Amino acid sequence: MIKVSTGEVVIEVLLLLVLLSFIFIGIILPLANKQDQLTTWLNSQSEGSVMGYPGEAPEYSQSPGFYESGGPSPSGIGNIETNNDLDALQPEFRKQADIVISRGQSECDVDLYAAETLRTYERSDYLYGIGRDYCRKSGNPTAPLMVNGKKDCFTVTNAQAGESYHNFGLAIDLYPMKSGSPEIEFDKDKKLMKKMECVAKIAANIGIKWGGDFKSFKDYPHFQRMGVDLAQLRQEYPGGWQV
Repeated sequence: MIKVSTGEVVIEVLLLLVLLSFIFIGIILPLANKQDQLTTWLNSQSEGSVMGYPGEAPEYSQSPGFYESGGPSPSGIGNIETNNDLDALQPEFRKQADIVISRGQSECDVDLYAAETLRTYERSDYLYGIGRDYCRKSGNPTAPLMVNGKKDCFTVTNAQAGESYHNFGLAIDLYPMKSGSPEIEFDKDKKLMKKMECVAKIAANIGIKWGGDFKSFKDYPHFQRMGVDLAQLRQEYPGGWQV
């Protein structure tokens, strides 16, 4: 019969605890942080965004737990909910979006999910304020902006109110479906990217520009109307497109 001393048991327990700590710090925590970043990332897709995780780009970044159920904004700026209703788009652009989605399915073999269509000025201001005036994190809507004297929250967009085609019902964010859900990081999936490039060609042929073709940054889910100036839109629709 093998005898085990109390000291040996204590050492083994301590080693087990150390091992569990390493697993938590090295695997579980990073996964949780990554999910939080992805949740934020998908929420604010816009012209002022960049594919990738926070910290990998300058002040322009992007964002669907959408912030839509966050309640009143910190500054009381009003409606900050995500709108993915195709009927909220301008009628002609809605027809174009329908064509892109339909032909994307039939010609590119991809089902597309509309994550955001019309964006209110209030929502744009709210998103612009994240990481600048206040912090919003998945599961923690009151996370502090500063921790130990350092900013602990990344910005999600560089587009203020009136600076996004979403504000005028002339933009839509589309994500390819995979296994029944929108695939957030489809830019890392070669097959899905090839399908989205196919969708982009369809869009370009009917007057819609793909964010994947932007030169200064890549906004792969983003599609917007070509040939329309934002300054002109601001004059024509003060306060944005109204449904």
